[in-house]
Formats: sequence, structure tokens, C-alpha cells
Amino acid sequence: MGCSNELTFYDEWLLLDKNDFRILAFIAYQKGDFTGAITDIRNFLGLSKQASHNQKIKESIANLTEQQYIECSQSGNTYTLHINPKETQIVIKREHFDIIKSKNYNIEDSVSWEMVLKTYIYLLQHNEELLTNQEIAEAVDSSESTVSTAQKALK
Repeated sequence: MGCSNELTFYDEWLLLDKNDFRILAFIAYQKGDFTGAITDIRNFLGLSKQASHNQKIKESIANLTEQQYIECSQSGNTYTLHINPKETQIVIKREHFDIIKSKNYNIEDSVSWEMVLKTYIYLLQHNEELLTNQEIAEAVDSSESTVSTAQKALK
């Protein structure tokens, strides 16, 4: 799925909700394949140790499997997840993902790293086009104000 300093995403992921998108982003970060526990995913995502977070991760895995975004097998507490490639591939630098995910979005930004990443991927894919916030919002299933905030956070 690309060399070690690149991550592969797909345009078809941009309309997914935040929880499903973040699971795909996690697997993409693992070069498209992951074997480990829910706690590994939760820790990567920076979520606290709560049963509700574990449940949301499990629900997203089930949803993504059902919609054929991923293949999943489970043995005890160990999950094996594999991304099913989609039609429109978008490659980003691992370094850019790390910057977006690790940035501390303050209260003024009021935007999640997932939304910033979705906006970045969409803008990267359409870098030659003049786009309105409304067009971007529709493409990433968000509001114009959230897209505007995500773009400011990218600067």
C-alpha cells in the first residue's frame, strides 16, 4: 500500500462518519494491515480506557466489515484487519498525517484531527481546482463552518 513514508487513503472514505474514518486511518497508518487488540487501536487514537470507547471501535470494525471497507477476523481479543482497496487512491506523506494527528487543536479551532485530515486529503486530491467550502463540506460530509475551521487549522 505504498512505501513506508506514505499512507494510502481512498476518496470513498471521505463520506464516512468520524468513528469509521478514524479506524480506516489507523489501519492505513499500519500500511493497510493490523493485528492486535482493541486497546492498541484505542491508544493510537488517544482515547481513554472506557468501555464506551471500546464499544464504538468494535461497532466501527463491524460496520466497515459489513460495508466491505475492511476484512476482519478475530481470535479471542486479537483482531486482524485488512483494508479492501477502493477505486480512487490518495497517497499522503506519513509525516503530514503525524502532524495533523498530533497537533493540539485548541478551543478556538474546535475541530477534530479526523476532520482536518479529511479536508487535507480532499484538498490534496483537488489541488488544481478552485473549491468553495460548500463543495468541500459536501464531499467530506460536514458543515461549511467545520471545513473552514479545518482549513484554518491546516495553515
